[in-house]
Amino acid sequence: RDEAGRIVGYAPFLAERHIGRVAFGSQPIPVYRGHALRMLGSVAVAATETRREVEIAIAAALRSDPGVRVLRIQETLLLTTFAAALAEGPRGFARIASNLLDQTNWTILPQTSLADYLANLGSKRRNDLERRLRKVYKKLGDQACLRIFDAPEHIDDYCKLMNEVYARSWHATAQPIDWELLPRRTLLRSFAGEDHFIGHMLMLGPRPIAYVHGYRLGGHYLLDDTGYDEEFAALGVGSALVFDAIQNLIERHPAE
Repeated sequence: RDEAGRIVGYAPFLAERHIGRVAFGSQPIPVYRGHALRMLGSVAVAATETRREVEIAIAAALRSDPGVRVLRIQETLLLTTFAAALAEGPRGFARIASNLLDQTNWTILPQTSLADYLANLGSKRRNDLERRLRKVYKKLGDQACLRIFDAPEHIDDYCKLMNEVYARSWHATAQPIDWELLPRRTLLRSFAGEDHFIGHMLMLGPRPIAYVHGYRLGGHYLLDDTGYDEEFAALGVGSALVFDAIQNLIERHPAE
């Protein structure tokens, strides 16, 4: 935060059990098994002119915490500005390339308008995505609708609905989360109050069946999590909602 208490940047992490492996010939060899912080994304979310300062501050806090031993930065090449900041100083983290598999971040460059974004997809890709989206809404019927949560007064309702749909997703087994915990709701209300949080949810009447949420800051949107009710997996509600949310975000916030 800056001197006025406004959020200027952040780096989101999930605490989880992790097995780190490195390749030895054709065999993956485990080098670590235990608790780790998994970073969502590859760099701190901040405006370009302040990102370096934000990353140095977050890295210093992580280096000084004796409980933080392993950080996992996935879907990226390891040599990022944030990884470099973590490695600085006498207590810097050692950088180990583990299970990279040539993954890349999924990024959409700034679009001047929704029409331009759809045009740039190309007719084949655009028609396929639009057909899938129409199919989902047609199969679900008149009770299907998109709900958007982006204000502090929306957060309690969003977290309640998140607990319902999350419990019916595969994520609940891999990473149990209580979305209605007071610290989580307080944090999301704070983000929403500064226009940093947006949640999209596909509803079937009063029942949530898919969700996408992320954070806006410094002209960037970082998708944090997406999931769906396993009962509707075959229908493709998850990918359909992601496309629906992308269109909504570009329409509301062009040039980001």
